[in-house]
Order: sequence, then C-alpha cells, then structure tokens
Amino acid sequence: DLLESRNIDWTWINKTFRNSPAAFEEVLFRIHYKRKKLLPGESVSRILLFLSTGYLSTNDIRYFNEFLWFYKETEHEKEMMDGCMERFHASLDEKGCHHLPESLVQYPVNTAGRDLDSITVINNSPLKVCLIGFPPFFGPVIKQLKKEGHQVHQYFIPYHPNRYINRLLKFKLPVKLLSMLKGNFYTYKTLNYDPRDEQIGKELKKEKFDIGFHKLNLIIRENIFGSFRLGLLNDHWGYLPLMRGKSTIAYSLLLDVPVISTIHFINEGIDSGPIVGYQMAQYSNAASADDVRGILKKKMPQRVVAAIKFAGSNNFTSKENNKEAGATFYEMHPWLNEHINSRILKKK
Repeated sequence: DLLESRNIDWTWINKTFRNSPAAFEEVLFRIHYKRKKLLPGESVSRILLFLSTGYLSTNDIRYFNEFLWFYKETEHEKEMMDGCMERFHASLDEKGCHHLPESLVQYPVNTAGRDLDSITVINNSPLKVCLIGFPPFFGPVIKQLKKEGHQVHQYFIPYHPNRYINRLLKFKLPVKLLSMLKGNFYTYKTLNYDPRDEQIGKELKKEKFDIGFHKLNLIIRENIFGSFRLGLLNDHWGYLPLMRGKSTIAYSLLLDVPVISTIHFINEGIDSGPIVGYQMAQYSNAASADDVRGILKKKMPQRVVAAIKFAGSNNFTSKENNKEAGATFYEMHPWLNEHINSRILKKK
C-alpha cells in the first residue's frame, strides 16, 4: 500500500506500468480521494513518485493531474515536477492539446446512428415517463414530452452532498419559486427519504413507469435506477465509453476529443450503463471549459427528450458501453484548466 508500506517494489511498478497499466486503476481511484487529507510526508513522497512514474511510463494525463494535486515544492520533489512538466510540454500538439495515452488511441469516437439531433424515432404508444431530481431542470422537458402525448410525472428528492445546500433544499418555497422561474409550473411530488431508502423504489414502482431521467447529485443505487421498465437515463457530459467520471468537458478539450454529451442508462458502475445516443457540442466561441458547460446545459432538454423517445421506440437497441474502451477521469487541477483556457481556447 503506497500510503502505509515503505517496502515497495518500484521495479515491479515500473514494469507493470509499461506492460499492464490498467492494473493500477484501483490505486489511482483510491489516491484521488486522498487529495485533501493530511498525510505524513513519507506517504506524500511515495504517492508523488508513483504518480510521476505512472505519467512518464504511460503518458496518461490523469497521473500528472493527480501529481499536481499532491505536489508541494521541495528540492527532491521538484526534480519529479520538472520531469513531469518536460513530458507534459513534449506531449502537446500545435493546438496545445495533450496526446491520448496509447491504451486509448485505438478507440476512435463513433456516434454513427445515434445522433440525437437527427435520429428517426418510431413510437407505437405514449410513454409513461418519470423525471426525478431537482425540478428547476425539468420544465422544458415536461412541456415537450406532454406536447407529444407522453405522460410525465416528476419527483423531488431534497438531498445534496453539500450540507449547506442540503439544508436549503429542505425549504419547499425556494425550490418551488426557482422551479417556476425556470419554467416548471407543473406539480411534483417530494420524496422525503434518505436516497438509499427502499421506500423510494416502492413509490416509483407502483406507478409502473416505462422510463426515467434524473438530475440527482448523488450516487444512484438500485432502489432508484431499478424502478423503471426500461431503465433510468443519465446525461453524461463526455463521450462514452472513452470519457467516464468527472471534468470530462475539460479533459475532452485537453485531449482533443470532440465534446459530446452521452445519454446512457444507469447501472451499478461509473458511467458504465448501455448507451442510448449522443449530441455533439458546438463551442467555437467558447473562452473556457465553463462556457462549453453552459452550451451543453442549454441544449440538455432537447437531447433528453430525443433520448427518451428513442429509448422507448420499437426500433431501439442500446450500444455497448465497453469499459476497456475508456478511462475514469477525476476532477481536473486548476493549472490544467488554465492551460485549456489560455492555450487551447485562447482566452485573453
């Protein structure tokens, strides 16, 4: 264990990075949770050595990203930083984009037959749709689905991982007013349960919904996603299966991957459920990753409605979300975000 043991076989680690880098996915996952922990200096040094070794061996930007989160300049660690920084600049193309690691180059972007802006849908009967999460997001989706003859119900679960926001969500009036300001004048039912409570599933299952779409800021468990005939949809702001996890807009920009929203079904994994369809983002005037995020957010209702109709149609088959064809990304360090804004998007 990098955090505990002093007797680490660095020769084996180097060899494994070269031959089987996927073996360290779980280690990288665990390390990213330690960013804000107060760790002994020896543990931090071992983590930095592991991350720099990973980056220099694989050219995988995720290792450099984690390195930046842990790095505090010392004479010894500065040598590691210098080596990583040299590799970073050597890995940039003329646009300032970083190369993909070799393990992912073999999986090109392919949205054929799943463009949610142009896909043809054949429906025999109206769908019974559940929208679950934060009502201010749902107004335009409900309006369009109802206009096309579908039956729509919405549910609000007053929960957020941030304890201050979580407290605010307990007050009904602000949520209702914000929903109305965002164009959602439709009624919704509040489910005042812990998100893990099986009662949520019982409430949903008795309505016999065909399909659901969520805007929940939490880990969704089977008590929720298992409550629909077809499944529960998620709007992921990155191309799947390539870009799982967080900061996927920023990583798409950094790695010169088209910025694509993926609508997929939820299962137990991280962004790993079967894929419904895609929507390409047009962001030529964007000056930052936040600007691109705003563009994707604005078009969310359009692609969600299209995905619900497509997934509920007679001619629908899902696309496999192949875990081997992608990687899980973690929150991007501000230094890399600034590189995107100033070099790639050329924000003045």
